[in-house]
Amino acid sequence: MKWGAAIALLLLVVVGVSLWRMEMPETLEPAGPASLSATSTAERAAGESAPAEQPSSLQSVVSIDSQPAGHSNALMQPGASPPPPLGIALKDSIEALVDRMRAGDRDATTRLLSELTDCLGYRNANRQVDMALAMEEMSRERRRGVEFLQQMMNRAADTIAELDAQCQDLPDDYDGALLFEVQRRAAEMGDLAGQLAFLVAPSLDLNRGIEQRERLEVFAELAPHIAQRALEHASGQAAFALMSGYDNQPELWRNRRGAQNRPENAAMQRAFAASMPKSPLQQALGSDDARAYQYALLCKRVCNFVDVDIATTTAARLEGGLSSDARTLARNNADELFDRYFAAKPRPDDIDLQALRMATSGFIFRPR
Repeated sequence: MKWGAAIALLLLVVVGVSLWRMEMPETLEPAGPASLSATSTAERAAGESAPAEQPSSLQSVVSIDSQPAGHSNALMQPGASPPPPLGIALKDSIEALVDRMRAGDRDATTRLLSELTDCLGYRNANRQVDMALAMEEMSRERRRGVEFLQQMMNRAADTIAELDAQCQDLPDDYDGALLFEVQRRAAEMGDLAGQLAFLVAPSLDLNRGIEQRERLEVFAELAPHIAQRALEHASGQAAFALMSGYDNQPELWRNRRGAQNRPENAAMQRAFAASMPKSPLQQALGSDDARAYQYALLCKRVCNFVDVDIATTTAARLEGGLSSDARTLARNNADELFDRYFAAKPRPDDIDLQALRMATSGFIFRPR
């Protein structure tokens, strides 16, 4: 393959990967969540199985987030390894952290989520540098794509330099399967970073669906309920995730006012919609313009500056395709969601979604 064709293929991959957005559940009244305890049916991902009770409504469940600090640690099983000291390399602490996580230690779980996310991102950054160097060597006689490769290599090099001492020599068997388990457990324990990681950067590879079918089944079961829990944190990022999850339009057109109405763009949109993969959350939730519009209206009130801009253009694009009654219902639902989850609560700090995605992104840097 000539280098020009390789660059074109790479850019197509970048475009495809950029579609990887995400988000969550029903209009206003959430369905009663399956129990999000460490004994939920999601234990299948760890090789266990235990059916979970399903309460009739969210209000009938005591939120994990409302439990006293240290509650999860109080459930620690006898004989669990002691907590490893802070500041040591992950290769020297991971076995003890995994042991304590599986025994129910929330502190160990959130620490492991942070450190394993960083270190798998570090591993991918090394792969990106190798890939960029190889492609740069191939492109010595052609300047197309060189700037993109240099930017990719610079970002990866920054990641490597920052995390080298913490993450070098991590064994290969500490991989995406373990990260998925950590994401799920942290999410079930009520950690917002774990919930957003599970929703918008789950450690899944849709190209390996048969190999990872147990993970996919767990994700499909839990994602809507975890999205609801994230919203309970008054998280604007959760509202944005819900909007993106229900809005299944390809990224190139989803935020352009009127772009889909021009015949040539409509044809391209249909082609991309038929060929580009949906994110795991989009597949779990299904396309629903009314709900996407509802969460776009909510996001306009509660999201950060960048996400507000996207939500504004998304709402403008969607509203024309909805009936007057559907728009009115969506506005009322957005107002009620705001009153229920956001009006009386301070906003949490935004989670670094780029770091979460870097842990699962291979050699491509995903955008927001």
